[in-house]
Amino acid sequence: MGLPFSTFVHPEDLEYVNSTYLKTLQGKKIRKPSDFRIITKSGSVMWFDVKSVRIFWNKKPATLSFFIDITEQKKAEDALRQANQLNMMTSITRHDINNQITMLTGFLRILEKKQPDPTLSEYFQKISTTTKRISTMIRFTKEYEKIDVHAPVWQDTRTLVDTVAKEAPLGKVIVKNDIPSGNRNIR
Repeated sequence: MGLPFSTFVHPEDLEYVNSTYLKTLQGKKIRKPSDFRIITKSGSVMWFDVKSVRIFWNKKPATLSFFIDITEQKKAEDALRQANQLNMMTSITRHDINNQITMLTGFLRILEKKQPDPTLSEYFQKISTTTKRISTMIRFTKEYEKIDVHAPVWQDTRTLVDTVAKEAPLGKVIVKNDIPSGNRNIR
């Protein structure tokens, strides 16, 4: 029996759609997800969720089907899956970089103790400061990753300014924070 689905159902989903259709005609319950892709006349791919029941038409079994376009839902699911994969990769990379920074700091301390030359002290200090700045930047990437992943919450403005003042390379700039504690003006 030739089924008409091959004209519009995505080739990778055709076997599933044909099988599901035949099972529905036989009155069997379908327990698997019922979503599949079609290819439109223009060549674009759309996703549909279908709910079908067996009916009788002129005393012959037939199906009554309801199709719901879930293309946007599938796109959103795919985007979320890709974002989660990217977050996982950045998390692993960040962890590996932090491990290397820890080793760098340890080797720097060993070298500093083995080479007590006071003329090199300034360079050791600069390397140490640079390493701390890199570590701060890596921590920032973790916070940046959370943007759009969590719902916005009120922040204590004073605490934010204090944190930035401690972690940012300010040089000779002095930060005077007169914001009252508990001020939640930033969202």
